[in-house]
Amino acid sequence: MNISKQKLVIFILIIAMIFSNGFHFAVDANATTVELLITGTGVYQEVSISTLGWANYTLRERTYSTNNSLNFHKIIKAKGYDLFELIGENNLKTDIDYMVKFTCADGFEFTKTISELKNAYYYGNFIEPSKVQVSPMIAKYSAVLADFPPNSFSPPVQWTDRSLTESDLDKDFPKLVFGQTGIDDMNMSKWGKEVVKITIGDNLPVDSDGSDSPFKHISYEGAPYNVDAITSATLTIEGPAVEGYRAISLRQIEEDLTGQEQITVYEDLKGQILLNTYEGINVKHLIDNYVKVRENDGVMVFKNNSRQTILSIPMADASKYTIAYGVNDVPLVYLDSDVGYNASKNNNNGCFKLVYEQSRATAKAFSNVAYIYIEEKDAKNIFEHTYAPYDNPKYVDYEIIIHGNKMAEEVRYKVSDIESMTNIHDESEYSLSNSEYFWYYNRYKGVKLWDLLLKAGLDPNIDESTTVQFIAADNY
Repeated sequence: MNISKQKLVIFILIIAMIFSNGFHFAVDANATTVELLITGTGVYQEVSISTLGWANYTLRERTYSTNNSLNFHKIIKAKGYDLFELIGENNLKTDIDYMVKFTCADGFEFTKTISELKNAYYYGNFIEPSKVQVSPMIAKYSAVLADFPPNSFSPPVQWTDRSLTESDLDKDFPKLVFGQTGIDDMNMSKWGKEVVKITIGDNLPVDSDGSDSPFKHISYEGAPYNVDAITSATLTIEGPAVEGYRAISLRQIEEDLTGQEQITVYEDLKGQILLNTYEGINVKHLIDNYVKVRENDGVMVFKNNSRQTILSIPMADASKYTIAYGVNDVPLVYLDSDVGYNASKNNNNGCFKLVYEQSRATAKAFSNVAYIYIEEKDAKNIFEHTYAPYDNPKYVDYEIIIHGNKMAEEVRYKVSDIESMTNIHDESEYSLSNSEYFWYYNRYKGVKLWDLLLKAGLDPNIDESTTVQFIAADNY
């Protein structure tokens, strides 16, 4: 085969090796999708409602008066589930007037107190005597029975009632609806579409003693979770904006109670949008407490266990990310073939995962993470030896020699010569394996070997049996 064909075969082999070496995305196809989670310090127990779980609650029908940000007054009929019945009659704590945060699938959040939710009203014809207290609900069906633009709004209004049908199914279910505090209260502008989480009070804290959390490997006795192969795994924080570097073991992270948190997020696993609960440590806490970052810190880059870039974020956003060690009440493991893997919990592809808020529409699978690389904000981020200390002659004048009996003449190219060959430059990511078969990804820029040989005078129709020998500077 000729040299170009040989390169293609090598490339195919590399790709085949990549996909045979560690991509494991198997999940339980019958995993239950959680559509609404009610959590927080204001309830005695979390409430998790799955797709099929709504059948355990009673559908109720109510009418609401509304006003939106354009001052259009409407009468809306809704059928759904009473919010306080979903929370649970005896599940809501009553020691204080708790703040309730509603989180929607698109990331939109808003808050109301318990008293604000309870003390809301329906104005049947938009005059004060028609005022009736109305409870909030998660609406599954809704229909606009009357709509009054500002120029035609003249209470008392008249409208006609009708029954709701299947055609009134609300595309934004689970949708929060609640009453008004006054006739012109713009309550409709804060009705939550596709509410996925309701947090009453503060987020639930991680267990105080650090030993009882089912998410942690160190909570178990021995295999399959509390073993050295897992608890000694490290997360490395490094980069030019870090003074030195720090490799932090999984055990250290699980023992550090201060920065730990739980986060419930959407994730796309093989086409299924799931709501998974992760426990881990906040990234900002790690940076603030484990390393010393230089004043010229720039972008933070997360990389997986093969040093392949997952994503890059501004340093200021570090608090929005979590390094997770467990999911859905079990610790993470490496592979779906490991003994501790639980298909219903989706706890593979660990033992650290980078986790963050995602909307239902844009959710994707989270990646394992092993490195946090912090760049300098004033870094050149270019490959060429065009600035100090890399423009030193010992680098730019370094030569590659192309010679042999199949070449018309010996050709020498300096690094500076190759860097000036912009018409044949190539920048690509390569997967590399070391002697212990650990795979790494690095990005390189240079010239394609075949293009360089042709530029040096190689006959493109050279005999395919011709050998090419590479000799390093140490003659290896």
